[in-house]
Amino acid sequence: MILRYNDYYRLTEGYLRNLVSFQTALENMSATREQKLAELESSRMPIAKYGTEPGGGSELTQPESYADRLMFLQREIRELDMEIMELQTLVNKIESALGTLNGTCRKLIELRYMGNRQWKEIEDVIGYSERHSRRQTGKAVWLICDALFRYRLREDRNFQFVS
Repeated sequence: MILRYNDYYRLTEGYLRNLVSFQTALENMSATREQKLAELESSRMPIAKYGTEPGGGSELTQPESYADRLMFLQREIRELDMEIMELQTLVNKIESALGTLNGTCRKLIELRYMGNRQWKEIEDVIGYSERHSRRQTGKAVWLICDALFRYRLREDRNFQFVS
């Protein structure tokens, strides 16, 4: 799927609207990871009781099921680590891009996208007209969009004509 120029803008808006959710998800995933690590550390290898288990069945013995459980937990932890890393990278990029904005633009973004405020409320808080607030917010979103997707946006601007 090829993204168009305005799709990056919409994607950026979605990222801004969900930034708090992303941060909460990171906290939850980290807590889950810690829980899985604790489970992995606390699990003990059962002692095999030779001669008491029937042989020839398709069921796993205690040591085999323990090893299977360990591999499952290790795989889950690796997958969580990858998800945490990807989401943390995205959150860091968004926060870095927000850090490049001046105070008023940052406040506009926070009120509109993270605070989910209506334009009239923003007008009352900031003191700008609704029209000016919309324009400034749009410019700020484009600045964030450029910071997040600069390399892709530059490629999209290069038009290729076929003769």
